[in-house]
Amino acid sequence: MDKKQTAAHVPDFDDIAGSSAFLRKTAAVKGCTEKSVLFGDSLRNLSDEEIGQLLRQGNACDDWGRILVVDNFKATCIYYNTFQGDCRIGSFNSKRIAVDKTFSLSSGIYLSIIIDSEIGNDCIVHNSGVIANYIVDDEAMLLKNGSLSASACCSFGNG
Repeated sequence: MDKKQTAAHVPDFDDIAGSSAFLRKTAAVKGCTEKSVLFGDSLRNLSDEEIGQLLRQGNACDDWGRILVVDNFKATCIYYNTFQGDCRIGSFNSKRIAVDKTFSLSSGIYLSIIIDSEIGNDCIVHNSGVIANYIVDDEAMLLKNGSLSASACCSFGNG
């Protein structure tokens, strides 16, 4: 190397960590002091009308007071689920999301058991068995899973 050339900058761990969306999300989960990783403190309890609608749509919960939702939550896309523990739920606007080239599904939560988890805006959670201690980011799709379960104290991510 002649005197005018300089060695290329080799990024250190902090450089890599700072630019990684995955590592930023993991850090947010571990350090969250708000009601929700996805929604911060912008959550509210379900109204009596929303609870009634959820019950009419085949949903069950031992303690509806532990379910928090975003301000623009609509219960119209949530059918035949069981909710347990502290659950945080985003908004669903019947947004159609392509599953593959042949069909799409409407966002919402259907035929699943949700335990101590957060479900983001316009996700599709359909026939997913048990989802326990998970954070499901906006517009994610969980289709026909047997079980997604993590211990309450772990932190990791799949993206």
